[in-house]
Amino acid sequence: MPAPVVSIIGLPNAGKSTLFNRILGKRIAIVDDTPGVTRDRLYRAAEWAGRQFYLIDTGGFLPADKNRINRAVMEQAQIAMEESDLVLYLVDYKTGPKPEDYDLVEIVRKNQRKVILIVNKMDSTDEFEDANDYYGLGIGEPIPVSAVTGRNIGDMLDALVAELPETTAEAKESAGIRIAVLGKPNVGKSSLANALLGQEKHVVDELPGTTRDATDSHLRHYGEDFILIDTAGLRKKARLGDSLEYYMVLRTIRSIERADIALLLVDASQEITRQDLRIAQQIIDASKPMIIVVNKWDLKPATDADNFTKELYLDNPELKDYPLFFTSALTKRRLGKLLPLVKEVHEESFKRIQTSELNEIILPELRTTHPPAVGGRFINFYYLTQFGVHPPSFMLSCNRPEDIDSTYERFIVNRLRHHFGFVGTPIRLKLKKKGE
Repeated sequence: MPAPVVSIIGLPNAGKSTLFNRILGKRIAIVDDTPGVTRDRLYRAAEWAGRQFYLIDTGGFLPADKNRINRAVMEQAQIAMEESDLVLYLVDYKTGPKPEDYDLVEIVRKNQRKVILIVNKMDSTDEFEDANDYYGLGIGEPIPVSAVTGRNIGDMLDALVAELPETTAEAKESAGIRIAVLGKPNVGKSSLANALLGQEKHVVDELPGTTRDATDSHLRHYGEDFILIDTAGLRKKARLGDSLEYYMVLRTIRSIERADIALLLVDASQEITRQDLRIAQQIIDASKPMIIVVNKWDLKPATDADNFTKELYLDNPELKDYPLFFTSALTKRRLGKLLPLVKEVHEESFKRIQTSELNEIILPELRTTHPPAVGGRFINFYYLTQFGVHPPSFMLSCNRPEDIDSTYERFIVNRLRHHFGFVGTPIRLKLKKKGE
């Protein structure tokens, strides 16, 4: 089910990006004292007290400023509010509410979204002075915080999650394997969906970005139900031409979350681009199974498939666990084999291995090829068990989990794949100290 969306809105230099980074616990947004540094919106998944939500960092803007940049940022913030379930309205304590704050608050109010008033930059003040000035904004009780030092952030997040809706999903979703069709603009996503559905349901145009929204279509194939989520294309930031593109990015992220499996379309007539790889990483980070669909293969000789595969996996080893499927949405070449592959990969993500089998096969290999000793102390492995599916999730008990590096973790995951498959699906590995 899609997570709720929370957007941070406010005037330039109020500290929105600093608060964004503080909530996420990492430095993601660019932070600078120059007003208007954040030109576009950033989306990241966040969690507090067991509640997950998407956090949007918006550019600051002055409602009365009609120059081109501020108009664009204002449009982006408007879209962010329309997509949001909750708005954090940020005011700079050092300047107090400005006349423009009242104008902007009126825009927020017209969107009829829940809003929490945050007063930022209270770094060392013990008393909240002139609180009446903030009540005058008419959007509730102000919460004083310091995004820089972290002061009162916990209380603010408690108030945030208390206002989140239980769910933003439909009460009941259609049954079937949910497939997100992903890729950069003009790679053929809608054409592929139309070819699978056998009807011209989606608008297809040669202009990039024709699809503005994500739409679901039901498909039945040899007694199996599938739901196609045809999503808007992701475009490089430098080429984002209008604010609708930002809306498309958010909908694509939420489509990945809703999907059971993702089809990443790449163009056979072009080399794999950095944007293709970014989308792939988004899918992997979301722990979703993935098939890389090489579209427009009718433009290439069939004998090139082996070379294409070798080069792709050699240049991008992080993709070697995800199968390639060569097809053409135009000619429907090999298209009949795609949905059976989708079902196969989907089943792989739900595969479960008995603990006894894991310990019989994997543990002896770990003890034979064990990680190097750290400080003269060796790592001992006790047992391995699977605790979850979709994605397959494993827990390894040992005496010194903190001394196991990422390289050896990849070795463990590779041994699991070698013996048990898990083709096309990410694998999660949790290291646990004995007795915990």
